[in-house]
Amino acid sequence: MPYTNLHTQMKTQMKNYTAWFQNDEASKTYLVACDGISESHAQARAWIKFFDYEEFREDEDSWELETVELKG
Repeated sequence: MPYTNLHTQMKTQMKNYTAWFQNDEASKTYLVACDGISESHAQARAWIKFFDYEEFREDEDSWELETVELKG
């Protein structure tokens, strides 16, 4: 299967999620919009996205992904 067809097929299977990150030491919560073909895929994509956020970079060891919820 050519890459473009596979890419198009994957996009149609992606679902929208909201990831909830918690930092108990700093009493902070951060919500991140992400997508994935499954909940575990969305969790991985949420972490990758969150790595770029300043809040994560300021305190990398204290953040936990509490939950990922399907939107809608």
